Formats: sequence, C-alpha cells, structure tokens
Amino acid sequence: MLAYTVICTFKNEALAQEWLGWMQGEHLAEVIAAGALDAEVVKMDGSPVRCEVRYHFESRDAFNRYEREHAARLRGEGLKKFPLDRGLSYVRSVGQTVGRQPPPDATELKAAAPPVAAAAPEAAGEVAAAIVEPKTQAAATPAKPARSRGGRAGGSSRGRKKSGGAKAASSETA
Repeated sequence: MLAYTVICTFKNEALAQEWLGWMQGEHLAEVIAAGALDAEVVKMDGSPVRCEVRYHFESRDAFNRYEREHAARLRGEGLKKFPLDRGLSYVRSVGQTVGRQPPPDATELKAAAPPVAAAAPEAAGEVAAAIVEPKTQAAATPAKPARSRGGRAGGSSRGRKKSGGAKAASSETA
C-alpha cells in the first residue's frame, strides 16, 4: 500500500475553514473516485494553521496511474478555487506503508473495553489514557491480595484508602 500525504499551511483560520469545506464536500471524493482507497484530513494543533490530507493507494502502480490520469486536473481545480496568492502553500510526499492496523470490529471493542473505560471521556484530551487503563487495572490487581492478607479491620481500611485515593487518582490521570 502506498501513502500519499498533502500538507497545506494557511495564513489564517477562515481560509483553512473554507478549504476544509471544499475538501470534505468535493475533493476527497474526487480523489477516491480517481483511485485512492481512502482519505482523511487532520487539522493539526498549533500555529500556523496546518492540515494534513492522507490518501492510501493499493500500490505504487495505482498511485502512478492517479498521477498520470487525474492529479493535474484535480490540482488545477484546487488552485482555481484556492490560488497560492490567497495565503496557502502545499507540500506533498509519497511513501510505502510498512505497517497498518485495521480497527477491530464493534464486537471486539465491547469485549476488550475495560470497565473503567466509561470514565475516559471525562478527561478531555486524554484519549490515550483509555489504552493505558488495562495496565492500571492490572496494577490494581496486586492490591486485592494485600487487602486479603490483612483480613482485619486495619487491612480492609488500608484497602479502602487505596481504592479511594491511589486507585481513583490513577484512573483520572491514566
């Protein structure tokens, strides 16, 4: 599989929003119709305003066919709508995909979801924490034997402190 990435940098947010509307409303579908397997647009954080468009092609031959038969026309249409003197620039790159993980189907996601995963959306910007949580649960497992070792009121109160303090803190930060 071949990855084709186009990076577009904009002078301002308004221009980026206009361009994104065109990409999502027209251009992505046109590139897919011309041979790409899929397309995604990622609006990058930070300044200057920048977007990355990623297309995948079945092979280098499929990409070469796209370049030969469609790219000039599609790029020309884009430059008519968004000439460079409006304050945008493009950088293109091509590379061989060496690894890709398809998403699991919904059944696998439900089966693999840890019970604490429902708390993950509360932590804005910490989506990766949900991936780490199984480790947090595994780390919490040794706390159960520590509680059962005590077997007395003192041991169980220690267990409560861990579940109320350390355990709660780790699920919020993980």
